[in-house]
Amino acid sequence: MAIKIPLDKICIKSGVLCPRCESLVNSGKYTDLDVRVMKAFVDIEKKYRNYDIKYVKSYQIDDILYVLVESGESLPSTLGADVRKALNSEEISRVIIVEHRKDKRQLIEDLIAPYKVLGMQEAYLPDGSQVFVIKVPQEAKRLLDSLKGKYILKLAEKLLNRQIYVEYIEGTTSTVLKPEWLGIKKPNVKDLLDKFD
Repeated sequence: MAIKIPLDKICIKSGVLCPRCESLVNSGKYTDLDVRVMKAFVDIEKKYRNYDIKYVKSYQIDDILYVLVESGESLPSTLGADVRKALNSEEISRVIIVEHRKDKRQLIEDLIAPYKVLGMQEAYLPDGSQVFVIKVPQEAKRLLDSLKGKYILKLAEKLLNRQIYVEYIEGTTSTVLKPEWLGIKKPNVKDLLDKFD
């Protein structure tokens, strides 16, 4: 068991990347932020040597850092705080560890727990851009309208690499709502819903 990172630990520890690691960074697969977070994981590796943790990717939204990892076990609640401490960055106030899943639906459900995703559909807007419509229970609106919910949806857009529209379902009716703070012009709702007829 150990912490696994996609770049060589020797490179991360020394701060000098070998050609292989440098090519992964230059290609955009990993960013300077990823390198810094990997260094933080290496720094705390001894404390978590009994855990199987595989680093995947990091996303920073405002001052919150979301770190995606793969692990077949429940991770200690202290992991995020230890990563933040190792980073020693004033730009990051909190680190949230997220279990990475290839199943997009399960990944979103993990983010909005205890609520379930009732459906996910891809749609094309009149301008040709592609979006995800995520259907959730009406009860989830309180969560997704909160500050935490705003961060969750921004993270989901990064993970899915798509703009997201949330459709709240109550009984047999539904309304498509797009939080204005995402900064995306709201399309004609009728045009959007017509695509699912």
